[in-house]
Amino acid sequence: MKHSLIFALILSIGFISIIPLSDATEFNQICIDKVWIESTKGKIACVTPSTAEKLVERGWGTLFDEDQFATNSQSNPLPSWNSGNSKQKIIEFVDKVTNPSSPAFVPAEDRIATFDNDGTLWIEQPLYIPFAFHLEYLYEQLENNPSLASQSPYSEILEKKDSLSNQSLDEIPGLVEILLPAYPDITQEEYLQKSKDYLDNTKHARYNVALKELTYQPMVELVHYLQENDFNVYIVSAGFQGLMRSISEEAYNIEKENVIGTHPKFVYELTENGPVLIRQPVLASFNDGAEKPVNIQKFIGKIPIFACGNSGGDIEMLMLTHFHENHFACMLNHDDEEREYNYPNSEALEESKQNDWLVISMKNDFKTVFSSSQEKIEYECSTDFWKNNLELWGNIGVDYNDDFDETFGKDNFEPDITLEQAINAEGLGLNHLARSGTTAYLNALLDPEIDENAVKSAVYFGYIHQIDNYLENCKKIEK
Repeated sequence: MKHSLIFALILSIGFISIIPLSDATEFNQICIDKVWIESTKGKIACVTPSTAEKLVERGWGTLFDEDQFATNSQSNPLPSWNSGNSKQKIIEFVDKVTNPSSPAFVPAEDRIATFDNDGTLWIEQPLYIPFAFHLEYLYEQLENNPSLASQSPYSEILEKKDSLSNQSLDEIPGLVEILLPAYPDITQEEYLQKSKDYLDNTKHARYNVALKELTYQPMVELVHYLQENDFNVYIVSAGFQGLMRSISEEAYNIEKENVIGTHPKFVYELTENGPVLIRQPVLASFNDGAEKPVNIQKFIGKIPIFACGNSGGDIEMLMLTHFHENHFACMLNHDDEEREYNYPNSEALEESKQNDWLVISMKNDFKTVFSSSQEKIEYECSTDFWKNNLELWGNIGVDYNDDFDETFGKDNFEPDITLEQAINAEGLGLNHLARSGTTAYLNALLDPEIDENAVKSAVYFGYIHQIDNYLENCKKIEK
């Protein structure tokens, strides 16, 4: 019985973090000045040395080796993905091409992965971020030369300024042609700085956070997962090359030289401050559709074995990958109106069906969507908070209509109740377990330092005291 309560004991001790094995990359940051310990139930905790000593003395845990932690953490990659077909297929592919004994093994130097950017790695609605940035240049032109306001496409831009969207871009003749080579006659370094300033300081109209924060957390995890398995990851996008390079290392851990995008022609000039490259008002490459494979050959020189996109403009890139002996191609489907947007690309989905490419469902495959989704909302850990904010459950991948008994693996209620009914249950006994257990589970999904499986286990075995200890500690931290 004592061993079964180890997790409750650990939770009741201050200055401690319980973490899932998937967080090895944060190992040193999480456990500064403390030590790791593994309980007899296999749970990993970061505790003060004095606490660790007491637990070891009582035989309730053993000190855990950092290298062992890092190795075991590989058993749960892609933590922001729901378990299912998509996650399983990705992991199976990576396993087989990285296993030297596998007939599908691919040497590290040939493990090339290419990702589209807009709509694949970060948000592209309601207006492509690169186009929104280049529109700022047109607004500057209008400010400096008001007579342009009566000319097309400037007049149409002003007319639709507050409602411009990706759909309306095609409705303004000539707009794309002047947007693509914008910001001419400045150095590329100046362009990179303008790009970074724009991404740092411009907020998204719907989410009210800086544009650079609206990367898709599961997709960024996928990039990192491939990199950890010795893939050389590239961005191959119709987005503007300089704009993406200004943020690629910070947002994705992808080096600037691994970013291929739409770009203008350049002219070399030797100035009194040294050599510079000046942007020209002429497009060198619009990196979309069939241009993507061309530029992959030009700048990479190898065929990718992994490619991922989200639209018809990515089909040729995926098709190039498709004919590699060992290949993996996938399309991200935007089918989550509640957490992002719903705009399935019929061309991409049809091509995926014909070629048996994986279709990733944002709604079903992502536990959370944005890397910043947990930062832009002030969450609380109380039962009342979750009862009164049902719309936030979807941010952590939970449907409040899900069955309580199915979620926790034990038949407690007849008839069945939903998670919403559980968190609203009043009184003692099973109702207390349902209410507190649901709250603890939601908090665990929100906080990467809490093991959701331990909470599920506590609910399954009816450890009311254990759950209450967790909620009590949570409330203290919240205050």
